[in-house]
Amino acid sequence: MPGPRLLISLILALMLLPVVNTHAQERLCDTAFEDCRTPLWQLIDAETQGIDVGFWFMQDSSYATKLINRFKAGVPVRVLVDPRANPTYAGNEAVLNQLRDAGIPMRYKLTNGILHWKMMLFVGQNKLEFSGANYSGNFFVPDSPYVNYFDEAIYFTDDPSLIQSFKTKYDDVWTNTADYGNYANITGPLTRRYPTFPINPELNFPPTADFSQDFLTRTQQRLNAETQKIDVIMYRITNQGYADTTIAAVNRGIPVRLIHEPDEYRNLARQWDAWNMDRMYMGGVQIKMRKHLGLNHQKSVLLYGQGMTIFGSSNWTGPSSNFQQEHNYFTTKPWFFQWFVNQFERKWTSTTENEPFVPLPPTQPTYVFPANSAIAQATTLTLNWEGGPWAHKYDIYFGTSPNPPLYVANVSTFQSGAQAGQPLLDTGSVDDGVMESYTIPMTLQQGTTYYWRIVGKTMANQTATGPTWSFVTTGSVAPPAAPSGLTATAISPTRIDLSWNDVGGETGFRVERSPNGSSGWAEIASLGANQITYSDTSVTAQQTYFYRVRALNTGGFSPYSNVASATTPSPPPPSAGDIVLWAAEAPQRVGNWSVVADATAAGGPEHRSARMHRPIRQTISK
Repeated sequence: MPGPRLLISLILALMLLPVVNTHAQERLCDTAFEDCRTPLWQLIDAETQGIDVGFWFMQDSSYATKLINRFKAGVPVRVLVDPRANPTYAGNEAVLNQLRDAGIPMRYKLTNGILHWKMMLFVGQNKLEFSGANYSGNFFVPDSPYVNYFDEAIYFTDDPSLIQSFKTKYDDVWTNTADYGNYANITGPLTRRYPTFPINPELNFPPTADFSQDFLTRTQQRLNAETQKIDVIMYRITNQGYADTTIAAVNRGIPVRLIHEPDEYRNLARQWDAWNMDRMYMGGVQIKMRKHLGLNHQKSVLLYGQGMTIFGSSNWTGPSSNFQQEHNYFTTKPWFFQWFVNQFERKWTSTTENEPFVPLPPTQPTYVFPANSAIAQATTLTLNWEGGPWAHKYDIYFGTSPNPPLYVANVSTFQSGAQAGQPLLDTGSVDDGVMESYTIPMTLQQGTTYYWRIVGKTMANQTATGPTWSFVTTGSVAPPAAPSGLTATAISPTRIDLSWNDVGGETGFRVERSPNGSSGWAEIASLGANQITYSDTSVTAQQTYFYRVRALNTGGFSPYSNVASATTPSPPPPSAGDIVLWAAEAPQRVGNWSVVADATAAGGPEHRSARMHRPIRQTISK
């Protein structure tokens, strides 16, 4: 008969065995260094009873080929898809066609909010795979371990509660006729394949009409309850609520570390990612960015005081919160939590995989109104500029000095998070092309030159400074009379001289040029008072140019002068010391060659039909 100590040991072993076996049937796969596609291939190949699949996009046709092979072998296969991914993700449409042409039943998302699932369910094997990874090669297999890969964690499980929950949710979506339509090969009524099971409370399936599955709300509740430490890996952060909650955690003494994707930080289609990242940086969140080749597409949160991992398909965005079809997991499984802790620590401490976040500056503001050197501007005036996609607040410099002083700092909008008492723009936004505008809240002096400059600022106070422009306010005097007697004289192939008569009361002149005298007028010079001549040296040989002039003062512009024109002459003929080449004979030229007229070229004009029309010459020293 066994002794008491041996008996106790056997009992303990038996008690621990189910735990070990349960864990052994679950696995997380790290795409930084592991091939996570082969285990999924093996599950597809081994299935004999049924496969349910749902995805946003699939570019790796190997999955489709294996699914088709099982379908042809008599295994029922159902697929949920979203064709709206086709224009963005090359190869997805071909995969959808491949599955459709094989006769596999398929349904697709009809209404707003994409199908963002990434899951496969294997009925006969009682196995489930889900993650944030799309079904493309780079998402599951590294090109070069730790060097070129997509950050993901792929979850394989046989947890009965999770499998039953996904069965029920899949049937819910499959039979949903309000939000989903028949894509292909649906021949009978839509029916549920499984019994209806209770949903595991650790799972989160947005969207719901009553917001009971709102991912933002549930995430905020867990973040607010954290008492020790928070670690986050997040691909995209465009919703303010997540950023506010992490900043609040830091403010109450909870350290927060974040690993993010740099391509999303400066994604023109999603400018609010930069806004949130810069705010979190300023709020004390420790941030690193992907350094390795590839993409950081993972979505995971670690809450150390609760031993909880948040993992799934939802980004920290508005659509992922309660608009898109998502699947997420708020779990306290110890082994699951420890796996993600180990993964995060490796990524955080690696000097090759990630690097410290450095906030970037915005683009330089582009001024719109008033135009530089504008005159006769109203004494109540609104400045207009385009601040670009990354600036959320502005410093405005304004005054009568050529180097204007700071007039107002950090002027912003409520959309960009302006606080009570902070100065506000009249209009402005980064994401919808609305121009920034600010009305100077005072009456300007008449007949006075004002200078202004805009400095764009990110939420991390990185800056981009625009140029200094000026304008003159309208005065009490009348505009001057039109200049008269404008003449244009061609001095050389590259110079035309202009002159005109002065007029009383002017403070300057503007000179304009046209290629034909009727259209295409462009200002080429802004001259000071009493300057009644100008040399245009931006002309070329054998061309006719047309000119007009108008005077100005604080009262505005005068009418235009008469139009004058001049034709530039040909360049001088080559001298005896010149070497003359036809352009076709010298396709590559080094030195200071000049174009001359055909009539002066070697051989004379009678040879033009047999040669290129533009000979070139270079003066050399002997």
